[in-house]
Amino acid sequence: MKNILITLIASVLILFGITLISAETSSYKFKHTMHHVLDNYTHARISYSLKKYDISDIFLKHVLENLKEVPAFIPDYNMDGMKLDKEVINKRLNELKQKMSSLRDAVRKRELKEINKQSDEIFRMCVGCHEGTKNKYLFKEPGEGIEPTFQEYMHKISEDFKTARIYSENKEFNETEEYLKLINFYLGLLEGIFPEKGPSGIILDRDGFIRRMKDFVKLNEDAQKNIKERKVFDAESFKKSLNELCVACHEPERVK
Repeated sequence: MKNILITLIASVLILFGITLISAETSSYKFKHTMHHVLDNYTHARISYSLKKYDISDIFLKHVLENLKEVPAFIPDYNMDGMKLDKEVINKRLNELKQKMSSLRDAVRKRELKEINKQSDEIFRMCVGCHEGTKNKYLFKEPGEGIEPTFQEYMHKISEDFKTARIYSENKEFNETEEYLKLINFYLGLLEGIFPEKGPSGIILDRDGFIRRMKDFVKLNEDAQKNIKERKVFDAESFKKSLNELCVACHEPERVK
């Protein structure tokens, strides 16, 4: 009898543990995916403000792809233990997808007035959804937090290279080219936020980094051309050049 009771208790604890893990996984995936929605949307805005409309289109494409994934990850409860209304969230997500599609069309047509209008509506929709579904703690509000750092952008460049390589291995060259374009976009943002010192306090070689960055941008453009014309991507050579770029910012600046 004692063994049966112990087994029963153990089974309940295991089931409870699995349920908790499942709930936490769902909540994590929801936050993670919505983080990508916000991040891609933020950079869509940055890129079209810089008149890089082709880059903005890529980011908005990724936003729409992210939004398609979200419904599968909506948790039952928020982090305060309050039950979430999935029907309301799905309705808002569908509305958001429609707005994002309209924004993407406006970006493609270079309709700046419509872009600003759609962006304002999307912002209000995001805030309203947070309030209406009581899920404000699941992911950041738009505009909340600090600007991305140099290290964060370098991380994005590294991750986008890995993604580009995977796509090229699968012979999906359009997607490969898109991610290479995003790498050059992020590199263009780095020049204005290059830190004077690294984490260890060493003075970084800004001039050396900028020189190598410009060389790498050209190499990246050539890689995109090869992908478009020959359906070839030399990932190993690209990786080597990217590593050389990363090394440049860690070399101590020489005293002139």
